[in-house]
Amino acid sequence: MTTHNDDVDWDSWPVADYLRENYREVHPSDAAIIAHHSAFYRRFRPGAIARSVEFGAGPTSTR
Repeated sequence: MTTHNDDVDWDSWPVADYLRENYREVHPSDAAIIAHHSAFYRRFRPGAIARSVEFGAGPTSTR
């Protein structure tokens, strides 16, 4: 069975638990991503990039 976004009861989603689990501490996998992205952006002079978009699966992608 396929679940679509509007099939989920988002009002009952435990937001506080999610934030606590994923954002209270920086996880090693997140620290690695931050280090990687920081190294990439340091190659450009300040102000050289007006906008950028990072496509990722979210904070739970590696856990």
